[in-house]
Amino acid sequence: MSGDAIGAASHGLGHGWIPRDVTRAADGARRTFHVGHIGVANVGDSGLRQIRREPGGGARVVARTREQQHCFNCPFQLSSLPSEAGGGAGRRRARPEAVQAGILLQDPPSAAELYSFSAEEGDLIVLATDGLYDNLWDSELCELAALAASPLEAQQAYCEARAALRGPAPSTDPGKLAAAIAHAAFYRARDPAASTPFQEHAREHGLVHAGGKMDDITVVCAWVVRSRPPSGTGPAAEGAAGP
Repeated sequence: MSGDAIGAASHGLGHGWIPRDVTRAADGARRTFHVGHIGVANVGDSGLRQIRREPGGGARVVARTREQQHCFNCPFQLSSLPSEAGGGAGRRRARPEAVQAGILLQDPPSAAELYSFSAEEGDLIVLATDGLYDNLWDSELCELAALAASPLEAQQAYCEARAALRGPAPSTDPGKLAAAIAHAAFYRARDPAASTPFQEHAREHGLVHAGGKMDDITVVCAWVVRSRPPSGTGPAAEGAAGP
């Protein structure tokens, strides 16, 4: 990611930072908890990335959903149309041909692809519309994730009695991290000279597109955390996932 883009995104994290010496100390003593699985049902070209910090620094995508498209830049859309608008011979055509003919398509909930991802404490879950994934590469999402401090690094656990994270150090607010990622995607979308995933996908389909792609950009982030019993007297339990 360019220096300007990473700087703009990191600025959006605001007070979510903690000093790197704190995170290094936490990293040396931390334990990783397996907290179960994340179930996902996804329709269209919005999607999920599950990002995990590497022991030696950095981060990587360990799981992701797949885009569903009838043809290039024509994603699945949840819809229910009147039979006269979506029925007839057009519905029996191949999907790309129907799109080119201007025929409305219907994608019901049953078209969703189902996933089950193994989750570990400290994982970052990113849910976003295609405005993010068309403009930022997964490697750039990992760059931003590596700059944030997870509750695992901060030695925090979710306190059920207080409905909040508790621990000796602060972690990065997932809402601020989501805002920073969205800001970076918007910055990239407005850059006509940037190298983007959408530009690459267009080239693969024999089309020419320069730079970023203006589109809707919605990002939600959540940390996978462990929970502390309501009494606060017992050991932290494996099992809770949330922001």
